[in-house]
Amino acid sequence: MNCRVFLNGRELQVQEARVSAFPFNRVWPGKQREKDQTERTEFVSFDLEERNELEIRFGEQTPERVEIRPLALEIPMERTDRGLLLRIGEPCQFILEAGSRHRVLHVFANPPFAYEHVPGELYFGPGEHHPGVIEPESGQTVCIDEGAVVYGAILLLGKENVRIVGRGILDSSELRRGNDGTEGESELSARIRERGLSPRDAAYSSGFVAYGCRNLSVEGIILRDAPFWAVIVRNDCRGVLIDNIKLIGMWRYNSDGIDICASRDVTVRNSFIRSFDDCLVARGAHLDGENTPLQDLLFENCVLWCDWGKAMEVWSGKHPFPIERVTFRNCRIVHLSAIAMDVTTWFGSSDTRIREILFEEIEVDRDEIFHAQQIQESEEDRYLWKTDAQPNLIVVNCDRLGPDLGNQSVGTVEDLSVYRLAYDTITFRNIRQMGKGENLGTLLASIPGLLEIRNITLDHVETGQILVKGCPNHLNIKEF
Repeated sequence: MNCRVFLNGRELQVQEARVSAFPFNRVWPGKQREKDQTERTEFVSFDLEERNELEIRFGEQTPERVEIRPLALEIPMERTDRGLLLRIGEPCQFILEAGSRHRVLHVFANPPFAYEHVPGELYFGPGEHHPGVIEPESGQTVCIDEGAVVYGAILLLGKENVRIVGRGILDSSELRRGNDGTEGESELSARIRERGLSPRDAAYSSGFVAYGCRNLSVEGIILRDAPFWAVIVRNDCRGVLIDNIKLIGMWRYNSDGIDICASRDVTVRNSFIRSFDDCLVARGAHLDGENTPLQDLLFENCVLWCDWGKAMEVWSGKHPFPIERVTFRNCRIVHLSAIAMDVTTWFGSSDTRIREILFEEIEVDRDEIFHAQQIQESEEDRYLWKTDAQPNLIVVNCDRLGPDLGNQSVGTVEDLSVYRLAYDTITFRNIRQMGKGENLGTLLASIPGLLEIRNITLDHVETGQILVKGCPNHLNIKEF
């Protein structure tokens, strides 16, 4: 985009990240996707001051069409002789598109941050650092300060009272995926294996992993270029707060945003997630050693850009532990690929239970054209740029049913009676679609004798066609 950015006359550093250029994906082939499927983008991050005038100067003529998303923010913007002038009143995250979604400046306006050093902290000041895998001890604080770029990962196994703070960047671009064997075992995979965990645990690892932790706080940092799910909270973590983090530069296969897996009492708020794959995932027990429910999870006041897959998802796997009391509230989707809000099951168990799920005060920015998702079948395949896609606003269903064969493969099922799936009390309230384009539709699909959906409510949901399959029990639709 080639722009310069000034806050109250002071020039800010414009950072770069690599993102997916189009929705082209494949089942993990044992090596990472090619970089010719990606493009560069830019971002700035700063703390708000008493007066907050943000000036953007373009290297060439100011584009005729400029759009700020989320559209509902309605940030005051005026054209000047040198570019654009924006006035920001409170902490927020947004994108400024100069002509298209391929020329974007991501803007992260943070609340003021005053950090006091504490004994025994791990401190990373301005400049580049290459620590590799960072493993804080219980009770320790990690500060990635403004101006710091830390190349590596944070791994927390069974720790308590750990705090991660700062305004700097945790960059995982030097890490390979745990089951990427193209150059031998990755550093992160080897460290996890040394700790006595399984090869599958190593495969499900990334730039930030918390496994069986208590009272964990993560605030303010930027995570860039994760090799897999960017933030993984799993195996009965409890008392977790993730606040005002920013995820960008997720272009690699299966690079989800934030996955909360089989844990309890977790809050994710005030954060920006641009991920190649799903953005926010409430994930039931499925990974190795997971034998607890997913309960009391809140995603609140987040801005999402989903380049592939689902923006907000409740996902149940193959173990019979319930998912209960999950809320997505006051979230805004700036771009979408397949599904905005989803409740689903893969693989299934003898007793899959999903209860008390709430999506409320959600705003989805429309696109006039959606480029179709495409699976890459061979090395010779190229993306076709088809524009015949129509994502869904809401999907409640069972997506794949059968034994887990690994690498997203599902075995055939001869006797469906061994599965008992039940969803109960799922509510969508005050869901709005913004901007030009057609309203996205809704799919509610129960399966008689297999998946029972009870007490599902659409309360003031701005949706297109509602397709109902299998007759969910007690479907309540209130007009927008």
